[in-house]
Amino acid sequence: MDSQKFETLSKAAEVAATRCGEWCFATAREELYDCTSLLEMAKIHDEESLGDEDSFYLVSPGGAIGFSGDSAEIDWLFIPLDSNEELPASIEPAAGIDLCPKCGSRTTAGARFCGACGTKL
Repeated sequence: MDSQKFETLSKAAEVAATRCGEWCFATAREELYDCTSLLEMAKIHDEESLGDEDSFYLVSPGGAIGFSGDSAEIDWLFIPLDSNEELPASIEPAAGIDLCPKCGSRTTAGARFCGACGTKL
């Protein structure tokens, strides 16, 4: 699975909003979110929560949003409605491929800075 990584839920939600238009909370499927409500909720979450250095959010190709606090297990938070996408329980980086912790772009192995956003790696 080729998921993008992001430092904040807001950044993950912005990308997810380009991939689908409605989500449900993974554990409470009766609560629905459209793009506007997801982005608003993500902004509030980011203002109230401090992430640690090793945690990140993921966006699947289909627009699902997950969280990983230990860089291995994934807690899927938001699932696109009517999705049949296989969502893994953990993430393993592909050999030789690194992702920028800020913008999720692929970086060259051994690079000191992200070529897309300039973040120090």
